[in-house]
Amino acid sequence: MPKVVREDLDNLTAILHVTVEEADYAKKFEEELDKYRKKANIKGFRVGKTPVTVIRKLYGKGLLAEIVNEQLQDALYDYLQDANLHLLGQPIPNADQEDISFDPKTLKDFHFRFDIGLAPEFEVKGLDASSHFEQPVVDVTDEMVDEDLLGLRRRLGERSNPESDFQQGDLIALEAVELSEDGSVTPDGHSASFSLLFEDATPEAQQALAGLEIEDSFAFDVYQLEKDRDEDFVRRYLLHLEAPQEREPGRQFQLTIKNVERNALAEMNQEFFDRAFEGAEVHSEAELRERIAQEISSFYKTQSDALLFKDFQERLLELNPLPLPDDFLRRWIQISNEKVDEKLVEKEYPHFAHNLQWTLLRNKIASQFELQVTEEEIEAHFMNRVRGYFGAGVSSLGEDFVQNMARRLMQDEKQVEQVYDDLLTDRLHDAVRSVVTVTEKKLSLAGFSALAEKARAEAQAHRQSLLPDEEE
Repeated sequence: MPKVVREDLDNLTAILHVTVEEADYAKKFEEELDKYRKKANIKGFRVGKTPVTVIRKLYGKGLLAEIVNEQLQDALYDYLQDANLHLLGQPIPNADQEDISFDPKTLKDFHFRFDIGLAPEFEVKGLDASSHFEQPVVDVTDEMVDEDLLGLRRRLGERSNPESDFQQGDLIALEAVELSEDGSVTPDGHSASFSLLFEDATPEAQQALAGLEIEDSFAFDVYQLEKDRDEDFVRRYLLHLEAPQEREPGRQFQLTIKNVERNALAEMNQEFFDRAFEGAEVHSEAELRERIAQEISSFYKTQSDALLFKDFQERLLELNPLPLPDDFLRRWIQISNEKVDEKLVEKEYPHFAHNLQWTLLRNKIASQFELQVTEEEIEAHFMNRVRGYFGAGVSSLGEDFVQNMARRLMQDEKQVEQVYDDLLTDRLHDAVRSVVTVTEKKLSLAGFSALAEKARAEAQAHRQSLLPDEEE
């Protein structure tokens, strides 16, 4: 059996010296040569009668290398399993490893050296009530509630088609016909139909619409019809011009009002309350406004929790600066990725190290709190995803269909890993939150959105890794 000896260089790196002695492989080598001899069909010799010296010369080198490498890999695997080492990456050949010559004529002992990187030993600091965190939450204002309430009243109000006196919320259907420079309709000119929300019209367009009725027309620069729209938008979505035309239409169009749709505001009564939040106990405008405020807060809760978890990560990484075998990891990255050069490693390594340090911390915390994600829970997550794909109609398909679809999705290892990480992150968040002190910090919607956008950009940068997995 090959011998493996560990030489510690420091707390994070070591060399594994592996010796494959002649006695470990010689018998199998001779047996394999004999098998080759019995099957060999070589010109000048009868099948099975080729001299072993010829077989050794033709196939010996490759066969010897294959047998020795197989024993080398088995020895490394058995040693690492028995030693229960927490490796970072995989063993890589030592930089000073001498070239190995597999000479089938002269059997000898083979000596190999492999560098290994070890995860640091540590206890997690910062998981107690003395650690204070602020969770950013949206400060739900009366104006935000007013806006949502108005939207509810419009959506649940009765629909009508006013003939005149157009106002906010009206959807105006227009027919546009190109005009010549003298104000007359251009023969064979461009025409199009589109709809316009009254509040999206520019002040000048709203003024032009004032006092008009259905089937009335007015001349207007179509490119100045809506607020904050560039020419590409107007061409594509109002004039329906997908590409440059042989004759480009002008800017002036005759706009005819063909139809107007209006959702009248629903009255603030019990019927409206019941329709707005079906199944909830809402009996007054005050209760309705409170419910809307809760809905707005809930809408931003996922982002709020993500920002808090990001704060958890940053603080815990700051309190637990984990050392890494940086030189070993840089070499491992290059050896593991043929397309990665030294310059790219240096550029990307800080992100890689940051991700790896968090992975080590995450796994330690998960172990400390005995957090687990089972295969059944992952499958249940995928089944819920399938139900979401098919909506209400999924009940007619049956649970067997849902389960089979989920298992098909689970054949994608990357998707399974992502779901595992998501479920573990949720539990990690709850576990950390249960032992630290968290207070809410109210922010304006603009301030909250800016913070969330900054966090998304930083997360994207940290996801840029040189390898698919930072830890093996």
